[in-house]
Amino acid sequence: MHAFSSQALAGTATLALFSFVAAMPLSANSRVGLVLLACIALGLCLAQPRRMLGLLDPPDHAPMLAAGALASWYLVLAVNWQASAPAMDALRLLLSCALLLLARRLRISSDALWLACCVAAIILGAQSAWQALVQGLPRAQGVYFHNIVGALGAIFGLLPWLARPAHWQRGWRRSLLWLGLIGGIVAALFSSSRMAWITIVVLLLASLRREQRVGGIVLGGLLLALVTGFSPLVQDRWQSLFNDLARYHNGDVVTSVGMRFEMWRASAESILTHPWLGVGPDGFVALMRTGVEQGRWPAAMAQHTHAHNEFLHAWVTGGLASMLGLMALLYYAWRASRRLEAANPAQAAAARGARAIILLLVLLGLSETTLIYGGIFNLYLVCLFLCLGWAGRDC
Repeated sequence: MHAFSSQALAGTATLALFSFVAAMPLSANSRVGLVLLACIALGLCLAQPRRMLGLLDPPDHAPMLAAGALASWYLVLAVNWQASAPAMDALRLLLSCALLLLARRLRISSDALWLACCVAAIILGAQSAWQALVQGLPRAQGVYFHNIVGALGAIFGLLPWLARPAHWQRGWRRSLLWLGLIGGIVAALFSSSRMAWITIVVLLLASLRREQRVGGIVLGGLLLALVTGFSPLVQDRWQSLFNDLARYHNGDVVTSVGMRFEMWRASAESILTHPWLGVGPDGFVALMRTGVEQGRWPAAMAQHTHAHNEFLHAWVTGGLASMLGLMALLYYAWRASRRLEAANPAQAAAARGARAIILLLVLLGLSETTLIYGGIFNLYLVCLFLCLGWAGRDC
């Protein structure tokens, strides 16, 4: 490829990546940047298949195969249930593999992702503060839903922070990292998503060096007590957690926590009866409504469309292979990031970024299901596979 054309494509891909990530707080349906990025990656793979495949390193094989196997299973589900959602998820997985190759082929800087995340976190934090403090909304929801705002705040604020790119530790870049982290925390705070709060605290403590952790835990505990003591919002959310637990113990399940427990119980029962193919992409809604009609669940359960747990939902709706495929993808991607970091320490920040996005998905997915939202699934896959691509660029 001509050097000028390569530079032009790299610049276009960089702008597409930045626009996709940075625009997420402003539009739940912002796909222009993602479509452009995917078209460039797919075009290069079709035009130069041998050269693109030659960019793969041995650590890449397992996550690529895991993604391909999971995509194949999604296509089986799409045919079996005559549903479009699994087919779209399969397409997302396959295109994400092409993004790994794109990061190797073109000189797209990982700075574009870190910068986009910081900008998105700042926008989301300002938007959430406006909704909560000026508009008076009880929980900031942005253009999404309040739990999704909390999850996005954690992702955008923490991803560049946990990646720790070396040249971002001084000057204006370091200031931007701090502003992004603060913006993500503010968004999570005003979303009132307790799981987002827990995720941020856990990952920030985990990011400290071993000799800093005792002091960090003490300081974090003091700050948490201070915030809780002076913030009625935080007080109310923790108090509601304890109240929900007490009410559930007394037989009242119609609470935020109680219905999660019941949805997990319903999911476990469904898994025992439909372990292999699940109940289908839209089957969870029918499962809840059937249980309500039979008097097994309260009427409020019929309003929920997912299991509020990433892995349970994957198993309930897509069978055992969906859950195992998702776990395999995350495991092999984690292992690949470790091997790529060892082979190429100069790209260690990208490898850490890949592990950070995996941790964010797992922790946030303990009490919420975000992969059912196409935009969030796209975000996870784009970040994961681009980071893996950057991590092995010079191996």
